[in-house]
Amino acid sequence: MAAWEARRARAGAVFRCLIVCMNAKRGTMKPLVYLAGPISGLNFDGATSWRDSVKEVLGEWGIKALSPLREQEHLKQVGIFTNAAEEAARLESPMSMPKGLTIRDRWDAMRCDVLLVNLLGAKTVSIGTMLEIAWANAKDIPIVCAMEEAPQHTIDHAHLGWLASLIDGEGCVYVVRRVRDSGNPCFEFRIQVTMTDKEMIDAAYERSNGLGVIQGPYKRNNNPQWREAWRWTVNNKDAATLAAAIFPYLVIKRAQAALGYEIERINATFRPEGHKGHKGFQRRTPEIIREQEDLYAKWKAAKDREVVEFAPPPAYGNPHEHAMVNQLVGFRVPTLWDACDVTRQLLAA
Repeated sequence: MAAWEARRARAGAVFRCLIVCMNAKRGTMKPLVYLAGPISGLNFDGATSWRDSVKEVLGEWGIKALSPLREQEHLKQVGIFTNAAEEAARLESPMSMPKGLTIRDRWDAMRCDVLLVNLLGAKTVSIGTMLEIAWANAKDIPIVCAMEEAPQHTIDHAHLGWLASLIDGEGCVYVVRRVRDSGNPCFEFRIQVTMTDKEMIDAAYERSNGLGVIQGPYKRNNNPQWREAWRWTVNNKDAATLAAAIFPYLVIKRAQAALGYEIERINATFRPEGHKGHKGFQRRTPEIIREQEDLYAKWKAAKDREVVEFAPPPAYGNPHEHAMVNQLVGFRVPTLWDACDVTRQLLAA
């Protein structure tokens, strides 16, 4: 009896969803905004908290927001959303099954007045969200997306793991310390890969979107048994960009990359705009020099495989940067509040 009551309650929830859909088709509802965004990897509260906040803001302007998780409170039992089929099967809810979710989400994305997408803080590409963007675009529905600003130099996220593996296995991540005429030390951050296979060096340069330079071929010590080698070198500011991008994928050289990034971050504050090296370098205070010396000492320890403390570089861009966002999204803004405001202006037009 208890099981039957539970199934009856779930059937009632499905019926209420259908009633809402029918009313929307009749045109008796307020302007509709569908709230798209990643769900996989989050729990119920994590996936609904920002949607509840946006729903409240839009509601004050007389706009109705649709969440893909409406009438799905029973999914709180699932925990972290990972495998939708297995999770929904445990709950035996037809509207929570992958096919049911897809049908309703597609219908919502294709009938709304505006699609509002939240990709802020995304760790991986959300395939479901990309489909919703495509569905809305097919119906010429305006798309407003909240997403971090693009980095100055963009590297396709699909290549970051490959670059990290190459550098971890075949490359060097190091800091060069030199003493200037003034007696003060200066530090240069460098990432370098040397190989006898030029195809790999060319691929690294291309997949980093043109960071650094390629040099070679080199013939070491004129030994006939040694093949010619080519070298890909990325220095200072560009090395910091590359280090931040590949950091999440590094294994052996994580600490070296993070410490080198921090040294270059300090250098950048004393380097005139437009310069990449040490020409025109502004004078650093003794405290700054000591800080860099400490970071350099940690880098040397990390190079010797000692365990050291370090701060990870800031997150590099958004994994959706090279998905379909820039091609299909009409309005890209940096915050959810901006997304709500643009939505309001669209519906007021």
